[in-house]
Amino acid sequence: DAQGPTEGQWIGFGTGHFDVMSDGHGLGGGSYPSSYSPWSKLQIGWLRPTEITKDGKYSIEAYQDANDVYIIKEGFPEGEFLLIENRQPVLWDRHMWSGGILIWHIDEHKGSLFQRDRGHPGQEGWPGNGRHNRVALMQADGKYDLEEGKNQGHDVDFWHADSILQELGPGPARDEAIEKEYWMYPNTDTYQDGIVTSTGIRIFGFSPSRSVMTFKVAGLSD
Repeated sequence: DAQGPTEGQWIGFGTGHFDVMSDGHGLGGGSYPSSYSPWSKLQIGWLRPTEITKDGKYSIEAYQDANDVYIIKEGFPEGEFLLIENRQPVLWDRHMWSGGILIWHIDEHKGSLFQRDRGHPGQEGWPGNGRHNRVALMQADGKYDLEEGKNQGHDVDFWHADSILQELGPGPARDEAIEKEYWMYPNTDTYQDGIVTSTGIRIFGFSPSRSVMTFKVAGLSD
């Protein structure tokens, strides 16, 4: 499953309240389950994401209503990709703090540590040390609170017209993050097996949060 709270050297909250397989009943004061994340649905055959292969403006319906999810594979090694959903506070997620776009960085080649090898910019040698969860949420406040065990998600993790960060784009493509570059994280660089390269992909132009949202993608070859 999408590992939830862990302790000691494994401290972190995995995918937190954003996946029932991580924190099954964390919403509404601990009484309500959330939806499956797109990655969890992929594992059980409940999702066929639409691949983005061209630059452009894309429309996306609320995930809970339409199962509408995009995938970006270009520029990433096999088994590493991005998933994009529009998560709104409706149905199973009606107790979410707010809504908007969620962007997930997936590395299916991650080994037995699965969701227990958290990585973040303050860690020595990261991201070239190869440490990151298999399923990582690209949090729109530029922080790594889930990885650092500070919370299980909150309203500033969603991407939209008023989110703290307005673009998920290329990072420094550097094996080791340095403090003056922390503002460049999260990003669309690859990091599978500690090999960090720039995909050049930009995701930006988010609409206000609503049941049907739009966003733009640039940096693809076609």
